[in-house]
Amino acid sequence: MDDKTLEYMGERVDKSRKIIKKISVLVDQSKRIVGSEKILFKDRYGNLFTELNSTSPKEQVDSPGMIREINTLVVKAINQEIARLEQELAEL
Repeated sequence: MDDKTLEYMGERVDKSRKIIKKISVLVDQSKRIVGSEKILFKDRYGNLFTELNSTSPKEQVDSPGMIREINTLVVKAINQEIARLEQELAEL
């Protein structure tokens, strides 16, 4: 093998490792989101501006059903990103 081939293969290995790390992080996030009971929304400066909590009193808008639905949508988005990364990995 010449140096160009080794360099090219090394770049592909580095990209593959980064993709595998991203997938691992997303899988971990997905697992943690499934059972969460509280959702915090922050602005771009990190200031909390609202919170949804499944244990809030019933008169508040926060409900366990709403939190489950949001969690489901987030997990679905994470799974789509994992699928995209796996496809990118397969193409390498």
